[in-house]
Amino acid sequence: MKQQRWCYRHILGVVFLIAMMTIATQAAADEPPRWRQAEIDFDSDEEVVNVAFSDNFAYVTLFEEQEYQRRLAVLDITNPIQTREIGAAEIGVVVMAINGDYLYGSIGYLLRIVDISNPELPVLISETDVETSNPKVISYYDNHVYIPDYTGIRIIDVSDPYHPHEASYMNEGIGTVYGITIAQDPTGESDRVFAYLVGDKDNYTGEGGGLNILDVTDPANPILMNSNCGFPCHISRRGIYDIVLEGHYVYLPMAHNAAMDGWGLHIVDVSDASWPVEVDTYLTPGIEQFNLTLIGDQLNMLGKRYEGSGEQLMSTIDVAVRGMLHQTGQRDMAFRKGSAQIESHQGCLFIPQGEAGLKILCESNVTPTPPKVTFLPLLSWFGE
Repeated sequence: MKQQRWCYRHILGVVFLIAMMTIATQAAADEPPRWRQAEIDFDSDEEVVNVAFSDNFAYVTLFEEQEYQRRLAVLDITNPIQTREIGAAEIGVVVMAINGDYLYGSIGYLLRIVDISNPELPVLISETDVETSNPKVISYYDNHVYIPDYTGIRIIDVSDPYHPHEASYMNEGIGTVYGITIAQDPTGESDRVFAYLVGDKDNYTGEGGGLNILDVTDPANPILMNSNCGFPCHISRRGIYDIVLEGHYVYLPMAHNAAMDGWGLHIVDVSDASWPVEVDTYLTPGIEQFNLTLIGDQLNMLGKRYEGSGEQLMSTIDVAVRGMLHQTGQRDMAFRKGSAQIESHQGCLFIPQGEAGLKILCESNVTPTPPKVTFLPLLSWFGE
């Protein structure tokens, strides 16, 4: 009889332990992300403008306004919380894309190609006038660099990095482009390549803006796929500054919509490039959203409160389940005035903050300690 009571106590004790661990795990899943952070300061007069990555190195563009000087700094981010500068060069670029041993940087009307095979000593190998106008973003795909600006997009053939040349230029129906991502057909049903562009309508023609999709399988002959698409292709036709593609969905932040009724996150299914379909939204009333990046199921957005103090914020949204988007965290987060940027690399967030330097946030990945369980008094009611 005593042995039977002993078995009951221990069986129910195990059940209790499992229940408590389940509750603790669920509570941890619902908690906001925990971050370890570092702030990288450069020369006191330098502003951090942009950041791009190659393996364990971060390439940072810096601007010193008083002397109007720019340089490129290279950071070893093997341990992002203890980053150190290992190289630099007096090379001025604003936006960057990296592939292999080459960094493609744009500034003003110039495309600059930098050999970064030795991260400690970047070397400028070519400089080409590509007739762009202060592009906000640049992207690389399959020996071509895509440089959008206020009037359209130029596609540059860089198969010979010492002698790049223009493959095509397109400006019909696109408008001003602020964000771009390029990928092979996300459905896997074809070998076609698409460029996903977001931005604002052309101030002169009123054309474009919102989301546009180009077939760039032949970079010399880009084709606008969604010219007949209404909403969501032209979500207000304004104020989309960034884009993230994951699978066959694009994630779009919304700002500068005159109606102020769409600010927040919009998720669009682009399985059919000629007719994208909005599948979910998470609105942030009163907060304009500018840039975003995705780590797993957690989407992080940089935004600014429209009224009052105009505080700058980072919001974290859980996007794991369609129809159940929810905010898991929000914190003050300064970013460079006029050019918000947030990038993710190897589980960390990198946020240029202008004169304040470069902010780095890395997921803490803290595993909650399961509760201690005491068996002795648990089932005393069974008696002796």
